[in-house]
Amino acid sequence: MLKKLTETQRLSLQNMTKGSVSFNRPLAPLTSFKIGGLAEAFYEASAIDELSRVIAFAEGSSFPCLVIGKASNILVRDGGIGGLVIRLSGEIAGIAARDRGRSHVLVCGAGAELKDVLSFCCDEGFTGLEFLAGIPGSVGGAIAVNTGAFGFDVGERVSGIKVIKPDGTIEAIEGKALHFAYRELSLDRQWLILEGTLAVDRAEKDEIKGRIKDLLKRRKEKQPLGVPSAGSIFRNPPEDSAGRLIECAGLKGMKRGGAMISPIHANWIVNTGGASADDIIWLINRARDRVMEDGGVELELEIRIVGDET
Repeated sequence: MLKKLTETQRLSLQNMTKGSVSFNRPLAPLTSFKIGGLAEAFYEASAIDELSRVIAFAEGSSFPCLVIGKASNILVRDGGIGGLVIRLSGEIAGIAARDRGRSHVLVCGAGAELKDVLSFCCDEGFTGLEFLAGIPGSVGGAIAVNTGAFGFDVGERVSGIKVIKPDGTIEAIEGKALHFAYRELSLDRQWLILEGTLAVDRAEKDEIKGRIKDLLKRRKEKQPLGVPSAGSIFRNPPEDSAGRLIECAGLKGMKRGGAMISPIHANWIVNTGGASADDIIWLINRARDRVMEDGGVELELEIRIVGDET
């Protein structure tokens, strides 16, 4: 792992966060892949004001800063991540309901887990987000990549967000000013999503629970849930399925070390135990090459690969 922080910067981070920054933190236990090296510096951000100061300090000091959310859509390289890694919690992970006339919204901190949002909806009788059932990750990550399933995308429900800019200032952006596309939100990559406002509707609690139960059942039938992974590896090409293309290339079940292209869903690569990031990347490249050779289709990654090589 490359060292990207000076000793002075390390001390400053500890002082401004009251010692909550740790160093050489193992990232594998925090990722859904259960893979990855160390974070040079790791910060569990729980207060907005403090996070703003840290972001501004990172910008002014010119060291890299990466927010990993719940780390469910990334692959951390075996060499780890130099600079500062941030995970959101505390007041940046809260969930609250607000009435807006006849409409209703959920105001969710970017660090709120999707499963907790759905649990809140079940308890309070809000519908419209059931399609997120079974998807790991946080609200901020879901908005940033326009997470979707079963014909729905989260962008359809976003009525506004708040972001922190590199200078530490916070800005609210209305939903009509946001531009969502398939698995992406057009937003400055240096802006950190702090909060998302999601439009919801009222429904009977039993109906909501029933829909979630049905969608989870459908997921379990088609996806290798319960095994370390990052979900879909590639975006679906227009009018086609990445999983179908990889399966047609005969790669279902292919292994490299502890990594395997799932025999249940070919667009999922799973960690069967002891897989390295290099194992996953080898299978990613193999699938890309074979699909290109067979049909001339270039597969585009849906996950992010971050960090330093070994």
